Amino acid sequence: MGTKPFATKGQVRDSLVESGFWNERVEEALLRAILSHRYHVRDDGTPYLEQHIFPMVIKIIQVRKSQENLENLIILTLLHDAYEKDPHFDLQLIEDFFGKEIAADIESITEEPKRGLKNSNERWDADKKYFEKIRKSSLPVRIVKLESWLNNLQTTEILHDREKYERLVKKAEDFYIPLAQEYLPEYTKELKEEVKRLKRLLGL
Repeated sequence: MGTKPFATKGQVRDSLVESGFWNERVEEALLRAILSHRYHVRDDGTPYLEQHIFPMVIKIIQVRKSQENLENLIILTLLHDAYEKDPHFDLQLIEDFFGKEIAADIESITEEPKRGLKNSNERWDADKKYFEKIRKSSLPVRIVKLESWLNNLQTTEILHDREKYERLVKKAEDFYIPLAQEYLPEYTKELKEEVKRLKRLLGL
């Protein structure tokens, strides 16, 4: 495995300034992302912002330079998990600050909580329902979701809870690789490489 994705707040700001996207609207999204995720960490203890949100933003800026309405894509990347993880960050607040398009995309990319589901079959049915929602969503939603999943795979080590990592591999194979192949084939190779790496670690 290569170096895990990692970026600091300063690196994100520098990248936004250099690319011409440092403005009040984007700064507000960055600040809200920091507020929503300030206590979140990954399985290995790395801060969620530095390992997930910030490197995703930098990569989006680098590889999506010709993307239509890149500013909105950057904001969606910054906030794509905020509504799901922060109970104080509601859709009306998102719409008031960032507009209806961003609010609609964040609603589309947000997964419903699975805490009340009784078994693995119910969870898998919920996953399939969510995936169909992603397939029918806007192009920015599909881009951010695939970037998010690629980051998740790239930063995954087999630390504990083997079943969790087996589910991660299965969702990548059943949902996200086919999504990439159908809509954004440029993600397919990297997703497959990361799945192969995890399967090797799991002995699958």
